[in-house]
Amino acid sequence: MATIKFTPRFSGAIFGRAVNICRKAYPQLCAEYEFDDLMQEAFLVFQRCKELYGGTVDKPQWFMVLFGRALSNKFINMHKKCGRYISIEALDNFDEPVTDIDVGYASRLIHELPEEVRQLMADVVSGAVADGRLAFAQIKRKHNKTV
Repeated sequence: MATIKFTPRFSGAIFGRAVNICRKAYPQLCAEYEFDDLMQEAFLVFQRCKELYGGTVDKPQWFMVLFGRALSNKFINMHKKCGRYISIEALDNFDEPVTDIDVGYASRLIHELPEEVRQLMADVVSGAVADGRLAFAQIKRKHNKTV
């Protein structure tokens, strides 16, 4: 009886496994890598596993375990090479204020908000409201009753 050849794909369960492994490894690697970098590494590890074992492994479960172990090992090796903390030189870029805000667009968005929400925003900014989340929840409850 011939076995059906398994062709691994990065989408679906393998992608979910990659996300879970990246989330687990991210706290140790965040000083030098962003989450997207880890996902890119996961894809590269997947491609390597697919090239090396794609024709050999005939069960999806086996490939999943193989990929998971290879990715975990890759992150362990990356962790050994990177530092634990962000360097002071890397923090120099954070001193600049954010200037990429489109004031006209933000103003238009605020203008389109309901009057109660705009008033709440003004009260929170001025310090008149201590807990904006509580006040917003009350507005939301009031709005849901009228709809």
